[in-house]
Amino acid sequence: MKAIIFDMDGVLVDSEPAHFVSDAEALNLFGAKVEPEDMRGYSGTSVDDFFVMMREQYDVKASVEELVYHKNRFLVRELKIALRPIPD
Repeated sequence: MKAIIFDMDGVLVDSEPAHFVSDAEALNLFGAKVEPEDMRGYSGTSVDDFFVMMREQYDVKASVEELVYHKNRFLVRELKIALRPIPD
């Protein structure tokens, strides 16, 4: 191996919008009424902690594991559609 690229979200590519969309879609799948913009205040929160908070805030009955599963399904689609490198 000659090199390893380590990318925190938002360093090489702008993946936050895709995360916001997939988070909202996963929550909406289980009855929450949220928009991707509602997710902005949670940047940097671990996915498990995020969904623990969201379950309580929106009274979502799905497990954290179910929410993460669906978020990841939606995220793969969103990354294929909207992934853009950060300029420079």
